[in-house]
Amino acid sequence: MKKSLKAALLSGLVFPGVGYFAVRRPARGVVTVVLSGVCLVYLIKVALAQATVLMDRIMTGDVPIDASGIHNLVATTSAASNTGMVNLASLMLTVCWLVSVVDGYRIGQQEDAQGEQGASGRLAPALHRPVPALNTKNAAGIPPVAADTAVPIMRTARPDELPQLLQLYRHLHAEDAALPAASIVDAAWQAMLNNPAMHVLVAEAAGAMGPVLVATATLIILPNLTRGTRPYALIENVVTDPAWRQRGIGTRVLLAAQRMAWEAGCYKVMLMTGSKKEATLRFYRNSGFIDGDKTGFIARPTEA
Repeated sequence: MKKSLKAALLSGLVFPGVGYFAVRRPARGVVTVVLSGVCLVYLIKVALAQATVLMDRIMTGDVPIDASGIHNLVATTSAASNTGMVNLASLMLTVCWLVSVVDGYRIGQQEDAQGEQGASGRLAPALHRPVPALNTKNAAGIPPVAADTAVPIMRTARPDELPQLLQLYRHLHAEDAALPAASIVDAAWQAMLNNPAMHVLVAEAAGAMGPVLVATATLIILPNLTRGTRPYALIENVVTDPAWRQRGIGTRVLLAAQRMAWEAGCYKVMLMTGSKKEATLRFYRNSGFIDGDKTGFIARPTEA
């Protein structure tokens, strides 16, 4: 549920001002709740006093037990009470109720918009952001990864981050084929960047020498003529730097990929793993995937 709707419903249906706590405005919430509470207590106190007088008059026989007599007594008792204070308390309670509903909804809309912008900003290519200067590099030209407790940023990879991606892929397959010439690798990378169906997601964290990529996954969204023409998605090349594992970062990357797929209207997301390790299988299960639903088959080209 969006914060705007939640704040409006809490203030409108539970108690005036309660919705402010849902949009992190505790000061406004306390003031509104206290003011509304004082007004409500006063109105209840006046109502109980009038009801007590009414019951006493009826019990003593001063007022006949019929609709006309009770109506006249209620009118007389109400006129004798402090009508000005009652009207003021009623007005204040109504104003607190209306203002808290409208204002809470307004603040909630702002936070909803900020949350959507933040999510899209983290997942959209940040091509306009300059790459921070990194002074120390290892033999492969990649800043050394030193794990810390910073919360990684989830986004799509930038064109100039190919070296860091290649460094991450070294942890994906222990005996992967050697890379071809740099021009061929660059051409493949450009083809991926220019393909609107492909999204290389990365997790950026604060390393010892500056921002580093600590996890990645590639999402491919494919058009489809079945399922009402809803597309489907594949996830490949999922890997987290060993120094940053066991922190939930890989799970966050996969959840970000799924979110992009659902926003694109996909009816399913698929991935495959060649690992038989229970820890790896549990990792994918904890990331929202299920096994045993379908059987996967792989065909590879026959070596000449």
